[in-house]
Amino acid sequence: MAHETPLQDLYEEITCPVCLEYYVDPMTPRCGHSLCRSCVARLYGQPRKAFPCPQCRVLVPPKGLRLNRHLANIVECARGLQMERGEKGTHVIWPACPRHQKLLLLFCRNDETLICMVCNWAMEHRGHWVLPIDEVAPEYQDKFEALQQSLEKKRTTAIERKLAEEEKKQTFLTQIKLEKDEITSVFKEMQKFIKAKERLWLDQLGEMEKETEKSWEENITSLTKEIGRLSTLISEMAKKRQQPPIRLLQDIGSTLKRYQEGLLRQVVELSPRPEKRLRSYSQKRPVLLKAMENFEEFLEETFPKDSAKEIQNKVNVILDPDTAHPFLILTEGLTSVKWEDRYQDLPDWHTRFNREFCVLGQERFASGRHWWEVEVDEEKGAMWALGVARESVRRKGIFKFTPNEGIWAVGKKPYNSPSPCRLSVLNSPEWVPLNLSHEPRNIRVSLDYEESRLVFFDADTNKLIFAFSSVSFHDERIQPFFWVGSGVRLNL
Repeated sequence: MAHETPLQDLYEEITCPVCLEYYVDPMTPRCGHSLCRSCVARLYGQPRKAFPCPQCRVLVPPKGLRLNRHLANIVECARGLQMERGEKGTHVIWPACPRHQKLLLLFCRNDETLICMVCNWAMEHRGHWVLPIDEVAPEYQDKFEALQQSLEKKRTTAIERKLAEEEKKQTFLTQIKLEKDEITSVFKEMQKFIKAKERLWLDQLGEMEKETEKSWEENITSLTKEIGRLSTLISEMAKKRQQPPIRLLQDIGSTLKRYQEGLLRQVVELSPRPEKRLRSYSQKRPVLLKAMENFEEFLEETFPKDSAKEIQNKVNVILDPDTAHPFLILTEGLTSVKWEDRYQDLPDWHTRFNREFCVLGQERFASGRHWWEVEVDEEKGAMWALGVARESVRRKGIFKFTPNEGIWAVGKKPYNSPSPCRLSVLNSPEWVPLNLSHEPRNIRVSLDYEESRLVFFDADTNKLIFAFSSVSFHDERIQPFFWVGSGVRLNL
């Protein structure tokens, strides 16, 4: 009887008709049929005698069998995985049942699983709706086709939306570029206008400077000549006084008249001084400063301080307790740190600072633009610093808080400064004091990793404190950095 598939035919051909298992050492009599070696031994009996072939009933004598190596090789190839020639010359792998090593030719609809002939007879599938896989496959192919069509429609919709979003993005980016170009053009015109006015003002002052130098040189030259003339008269009068009376009184009238004329002569006619003109320029400067203040207010209203932060990633910094020096006390939420004169018995991890009163943030940055704010609650004379540090920054021993050590920060220290506790930049080789109108209490740290830029702002006024540009991060991850001395608490 023809089976549903060639694999079913193959399954029957490699199955022993006695034990109904795959052939093991198949033996073939003269009739051409095959049996397992162990099945032949059972059929011969003891003493050995001829037996009828289970398939054709032809007697098989004890010495009429030979090992069918070709069939044994076929059985070995069929074990575990069976293959059938599929469409377009491809091979379809057909698995065997892991429990019974039979081909999985049936499908249980109740459990939705492939089973073999022996599984179908087992208790676990008794009463289940079992069908040949060829009958079930078309139904599931239809289901897959329907699902595939739905997924293709969904994919088409997603592709259309993606294209639409890309088009919107390009349109928006083009608008942004045009706006940037316009803003750049406006500011360039403003700069050009201001530069021209600056040049005009400086040129006028330069001309005044030249005129002043020329006028004063003329005055000095005239005064030098007058000093020489007076010196000559004085010298002559001194000599005249020493002459004998007869010589002294000789032509005394004309001599006195000449000396008196020299005394009455105007010393020097000085050229008019330029103080009045310079005062007019000095009076214009406050007007210029007021105009600048008004312009700053206008820009601040047009571009509020929070707008710059909107295009950056705000970070809620969490302190890393495994890096904190044992004298530093962290709050339970790890968002505040202060120094106390009380050593904590903490594990000396390789990440922990053991000499400098430092702690790092848990965040690590290797790209992007980020900002966070720090509230400085300090007493007079307190020491502190905040900024960023390389992940590989030294943790053990004493070291300087400088870019050479992988630290970029601002802070305060009460020593080696022109004035006590002045806010300074932690730079090499010494801290550089900053000239600020007032000391900030809330500091915003703005990091642009790709641009290698770190900027500090007064978070309350949005005024620039200091900017590190062209920072050498060396493609290394960066962490928030804090140094805390006595009398200060840093709150995140």
